[in-house]
Amino acid sequence: MKISNMNAFTKYSNTKETDKMPRVMHVVNFELNGRKNSFELMAECPIDAMEKVTAILKCSENREEVKL
Repeated sequence: MKISNMNAFTKYSNTKETDKMPRVMHVVNFELNGRKNSFELMAECPIDAMEKVTAILKCSENREEVKL
């Protein structure tokens, strides 16, 4: 399994309300074995979102090949 070109950003613009929230919705784009994929998940920041997606993919790899 090869993960490449990973990036993340908040799904919605920041507001005064979202700035007070511990986690907000993020979008993580990446390539898995050369195929473009995207995840949406709650995270503290873009780095946290990328780390969570990487952990999910590595955990899934231990069970079977990830099919997205």
